Amino acid sequence: MVQHIRVRDVVRATTANLGPQQRALRVPYDMFHPKGAVLIRDGSVEWAEGQEVRSARYTEAVLGDCHPGERVLICLTPSAPEPEWCLYEVESVE
Repeated sequence: MVQHIRVRDVVRATTANLGPQQRALRVPYDMFHPKGAVLIRDGSVEWAEGQEVRSARYTEAVLGDCHPGERVLICLTPSAPEPEWCLYEVESVE
């Protein structure tokens, strides 16, 4: 049984160990290196990358269903007035 999942914040290069029930949003791999947090709007995400503002659809998931190498959006402060969704890469599942 999965106990914790190690993830790396793609933008800030920090790591965290999270539980398998952590909410995650699966996004296309072309969300490669956003500048800062990502905006969630009506079933899609928007992010700045280079000089462009890009958008894509996401799929709801829990972190326990993800695998190493997968990139997902995670919000570590869901109760904040303006939750911040950031891109994380799953490093390991233990």
